[in-house]
Amino acid sequence: MNTIKLGKESDNDIVIKDDIVSRHHAVIIIDSGVVKLKDLNSKNGTYVNGKRITSVVVLKPGDDVKLGNHIIDWQSCLTLSDKTKISKSVSLPVDATDVKLIGRDETAHIRFNYDDVSGKHAFLFKNKLGQIVILDNSSTNYTTVNGQIITQKVLQKGDVVLIAKKYSLDWESQYPNPTPLNNLWTKIVIAAAIFVGVVAGGWFIYKNTVNPTPTPEPTAVGPKVMEASEIYDKYKKSVGLIYAVGGFVPIYEGELLGDYLSQLSGQDMSALNILSISENGEVAFGPSSWSGTGFFISNDGKIITNKHVVYPMEKAREAKNITIALQEILDSWGLNSISRRIEVEYSLQFIGIAMNDTYVTSLNDFIECVPLRGENNPDELDVALIQIKTKKTPEDVTAIIDINNIADEESLKLGENVYTIGFPRSFELGTTSIGIQANNQDGKVTQERGEYQYGHNISITNGASGSPVFDKYGRFAGVVNAGFRDHVSGGGTNYNLAIRPDVAAKFANDN
Repeated sequence: MNTIKLGKESDNDIVIKDDIVSRHHAVIIIDSGVVKLKDLNSKNGTYVNGKRITSVVVLKPGDDVKLGNHIIDWQSCLTLSDKTKISKSVSLPVDATDVKLIGRDETAHIRFNYDDVSGKHAFLFKNKLGQIVILDNSSTNYTTVNGQIITQKVLQKGDVVLIAKKYSLDWESQYPNPTPLNNLWTKIVIAAAIFVGVVAGGWFIYKNTVNPTPTPEPTAVGPKVMEASEIYDKYKKSVGLIYAVGGFVPIYEGELLGDYLSQLSGQDMSALNILSISENGEVAFGPSSWSGTGFFISNDGKIITNKHVVYPMEKAREAKNITIALQEILDSWGLNSISRRIEVEYSLQFIGIAMNDTYVTSLNDFIECVPLRGENNPDELDVALIQIKTKKTPEDVTAIIDINNIADEESLKLGENVYTIGFPRSFELGTTSIGIQANNQDGKVTQERGEYQYGHNISITNGASGSPVFDKYGRFAGVVNAGFRDHVSGGGTNYNLAIRPDVAAKFANDN
């Protein structure tokens, strides 16, 4: 029996670089000449002849197979022995005429010889109405029109088109306005133009084949630089204060320790059901609470924050300390047989977000959330994803932070300006007479730290963890995750870290 795994991760036999496809989406099983297909609990489903499959299905020649809405040629997959990358392909409309391929490929009509431009990056064509259309060919670094990432768009005069979000496409010169053939003089002019064009074309061919002249590289047109106040005004409603409550639950033979001891002694020992570590390191009765910052990345209430805001990094060590402290207490009560058999588990009892510019007086003022992912991330990837319970982003969030419109390497070089919106020192600074207010901080990139992080000197303190970072163009530039103070120089200098934007975006986008 042979299997062919399909999905977005590189460890699959058929690697399909398409956001609609899950990391491990489906598997083709070849058993005694019979070809079967099995869905691997994918997010967007596997379909055979338009019907979503829930069990193993036998495939017959001619069957239509889709992963999500991505059509695959499954019969060709059977002949592939090595891992193969299949990019998400696009189909040109049947009415497309005068098609021009844009990209790095030698066959491109409009060529951009840059590494960050895909070989067959996009298509430019006319539709049946004579309109000029740009169609992105599922490129790696996208195509934008007036700063917005597009898949397909009818272009209007004056539209700014950027290939790979940085190289300007002079699309208007590709399709000059046609001259109406309404009189003899016009026809004569056009005929003359054709003649001149033929002569010029011959000269062009001669120059580029016999004596070619290097083609000048296109001039990059960058996005508009934004003021700090513009970034704040645009995104302040997208950032909120995260508040969490949790503690350590002692368990004895599957039962809460406090409840068990209450039954054993006849006294109320429920205070032992949940414990925490106080600021001075001592065991305390009841849960503890902490806060951070989070920001909305989708219309269904998904929020990015730090892993350590949702899943405190010290919980394993603290659980051990609580276990030791409890054992000492139980031993002093003569309950040695119980003390050595208790287990301490961490419990997140509540996590929620309070919206910027609202009043917060109780736990009811927070919108309750649930953790989605991030607990098993390595410590270097200090990012977590949570979601509002109702799966609906509040209506006053008018500018969701686009984590796919990320800052490039140029804007994250040493010395470049970066900005954050968040809640340093939590309620202490955030609470005002008009409700909680996020702080707008700025600084510069100060250090390169490799794959996961970079350094900056934005002034942050506890509570700012999880704040979004922006570059000078207002693009997503990472997530604040750690801060240090230089106590030698009086505690006034900040040495802080942020998770890189591409790393955070990849984490959030992975199924």
